[in-house]
Amino acid sequence: MRLSAVPSDHDKTCSAACLRAGIGLLVISGVALSIGGPIRDAIHLQALADYNSERFTIKQHMDLLDNDPGWQSLVASRTDHPARTEWPLERLLNLGGAAGGQKIESLHKVAAALGALQNETMLGLARRQPPNPPSADRAIYEWLFLRFSLITGAMTKRNEGVRAFASTGDQAFKGLTLPELKLLADQSAPTLESLDTLYKSRTTLSLSWIGATVEIWYAVILVQTSMLLVFFYFWLFYREARISPTFPSGGTLFGALARTSLSRLVFLVFVATPPSLSAILVSQLHSAVWPRGIRFIILGAVLAALTFYISVSISRKRLPRHVHAA
Repeated sequence: MRLSAVPSDHDKTCSAACLRAGIGLLVISGVALSIGGPIRDAIHLQALADYNSERFTIKQHMDLLDNDPGWQSLVASRTDHPARTEWPLERLLNLGGAAGGQKIESLHKVAAALGALQNETMLGLARRQPPNPPSADRAIYEWLFLRFSLITGAMTKRNEGVRAFASTGDQAFKGLTLPELKLLADQSAPTLESLDTLYKSRTTLSLSWIGATVEIWYAVILVQTSMLLVFFYFWLFYREARISPTFPSGGTLFGALARTSLSRLVFLVFVATPPSLSAILVSQLHSAVWPRGIRFIILGAVLAALTFYISVSISRKRLPRHVHAA
């Protein structure tokens, strides 16, 4: 087909509107790319917050052990009860079941926290620097080294017949005694203040280019919504432009894009960019705020789906091929 030599006012208006929308989408795409780094940093901060939370749980419940009714019931009769220094955690956790006695809730919570700290992925993210400080990496390394040393010692004592427990692998920490657990709890123990600071910073993005700090989910939803609205505006005028009998006219945006296979490919890449970026933002949002931010993740997924629908609608009515000058 041949391009119309003289574009109508209708063609010019639609072309100008789509050009403005295209520039707007490029700007928003740049913003979407710029917040990707801060979101990844927030994921690492979340891992450090999770690590410190589990460590704080261990410290808190070890300190409160003497107030636990199950523990009081066990050691009330003897101040030198072997449970204080000799029994492995595994034996203490079995109390309240077939072994008799009363369940010691504090130690079950300690065991759950120690189990959570077996997550190598979380530990790897928590040690990543930046954004996490070198001091955090050092503290985690020292704690992991102490845990390894204590568990290795416990396994040696079991092999020598000095200590009896059956747990192995990721559950080998159940062979530790209370004094050893106390050492683990006290090693570089996080404070409530540091934990509170981490939990506040893990859900915020520091955007240096605008000098502001915003919540992760608000930033992502705002960018996705802006992208969807501008893309919808582009779609409306692209659909309007195609109604014209002279589409695509020479001297208009679509006339220029329709001339060569390369320019038509650029147009398809442009149309595919908004849904791709929107999907990436949802994926990063899921990693950063799951599960507490599930409603924002669902909203983000809906916005991404609508953006994808518009992209498919435009792609189905792609620019005509074999276009020549009039």
